[in-house]
Amino acid sequence: MPTGPWWVVEAAAFGAFVLMLAVVLPSYAGLLETIPSHFHLDGQPDGYGGKWLLIPLLIVGAAVFVTSSMIRTARGEAEGVGRVVPPVFTVSLLATVAAGLYHNSRNVS
Repeated sequence: MPTGPWWVVEAAAFGAFVLMLAVVLPSYAGLLETIPSHFHLDGQPDGYGGKWLLIPLLIVGAAVFVTSSMIRTARGEAEGVGRVVPPVFTVSLLATVAAGLYHNSRNVS
């Protein structure tokens, strides 16, 4: 179990990932083959993709969670040393992954 204030962040991240699994996996079979993947500002869908695109999102979510936990552990924060990965790194990693997924999903349709 992580020490310090980061245990709350890590617990919330893990909870979010479990929630993603709990929502996507049970309903996957009932989804249409093509689902909205992007919405315009007025709330109307303006991009569509296959339901299979949800699986890479789950994989990326797991990879980001595990990687960020490993980085914190490697830097010593999990042992209570107090060295913490800057939040900017984690946010920039998530932004990079999200941008890549968005770009790839736009090329699919």
